[in-house]
Amino acid sequence: MKRSAVIASAVLAATVLTPTAYALAHTEADPVSDLGVTLAGPTSTALPGETVTYQATVHNAGPDAAPSIEISTAFTGPKLSMLDMNGFGGFCTQLPGRTACLTNDALPSGATKVIKIQARVDPHALPGTVGLTTKVSGRQASDPDQAGNSAQAQFTVGSAADLGVTLSGPQSVKRNNWISYEVKAANRGGLAATNGKVALRLPGGVSFKDAPIGCAVQGSDVTCDLGDLAVNGAKSFKVDARVDADVPFGRRLDAQAHAKSDLYDAVPADNTVVSSATVAQPTPPPAPPKANVAITGKASALRKGRTGTYALVVTNKGPNAAKNVVVTGALPKGMTFKSVRGCKRFKNGIKCTIPNLKAGGKVTITMNVTVVKGAKSGSRTFVVIARSATKDPVTSNNVARIKRSITK
Repeated sequence: MKRSAVIASAVLAATVLTPTAYALAHTEADPVSDLGVTLAGPTSTALPGETVTYQATVHNAGPDAAPSIEISTAFTGPKLSMLDMNGFGGFCTQLPGRTACLTNDALPSGATKVIKIQARVDPHALPGTVGLTTKVSGRQASDPDQAGNSAQAQFTVGSAADLGVTLSGPQSVKRNNWISYEVKAANRGGLAATNGKVALRLPGGVSFKDAPIGCAVQGSDVTCDLGDLAVNGAKSFKVDARVDADVPFGRRLDAQAHAKSDLYDAVPADNTVVSSATVAQPTPPPAPPKANVAITGKASALRKGRTGTYALVVTNKGPNAAKNVVVTGALPKGMTFKSVRGCKRFKNGIKCTIPNLKAGGKVTITMNVTVVKGAKSGSRTFVVIARSATKDPVTSNNVARIKRSITK
């Protein structure tokens, strides 16, 4: 028997029914509730990745208690993930497109229950409007007035910031040498990145030396303020450090930079970057250049009172050029100089200088001499020496002994 029918019968028969009979008829009837729900939320705009919170207030206007209540919430628009519905006192189930919660706790007539609804905006949600619909119904009581059994609300999903950071530094460093890092942050998102910061962590074995104004140093961390970085805005910082003198050779030094702001970042993958450098082995000094200078010679006939000729040949067998090659020699007795091209004469000797004799090169020195008329006949040896300022490991060929006899 429905509640309305029982009440009507009880009113018509009030003059004949006893109080006990009226109470019995009232108890046996189905309870009648008047449930309603309202939504309140402080959020008008949310960003991807943020959690939104709404408050649903369920009220029973009676006339009877609602023995069992079901409340459901559905979202439309950009993707969200339901996190929780707290304060209901029952259990909740995720259904296609909505979350439904059921409780067997009675809600007395005139009573109110407050429920907190939380959901998270998908990190990659596009800007748009999210609709929120919450419905309430009684499971073991009739509810003739359905006008207030659902409530709607909405909020806007805005664009997020998108900070990205790059870090440049050398790939190879030396002990006790300077090392410089350049950190650059850029905002490619749809909103300004508020209170942005870039943190550079120096690797072990590297000591901080200098950074721009606006950067703070704590241990191996250098933190620089970006301020409010506008859309498409960018800032860069140069941080100088020095490689420690005792850092092991071959060690890889990894510096890491990270950018963040107070705003949700839509693409966190580019917020952290690493720059690696290897401590190089000391470079051995280059080997000194080497040359192999040699000298040979021959003489024409040497006749008393006549002119004779000495031909000196200076060569360089390499592997490098011979610098400042000097050829010296003193004429044997019975001869005097007549002429020598490209050389200086001193007393009865010569000094010839070749500034640069390339590897594989050859220079011929021609020297004309006069044999004294009164010179004694017999063999003469003209000794000439060639020396270079370039290291010459082979010295056995630096001396030429040219033998020739003086004849009539």
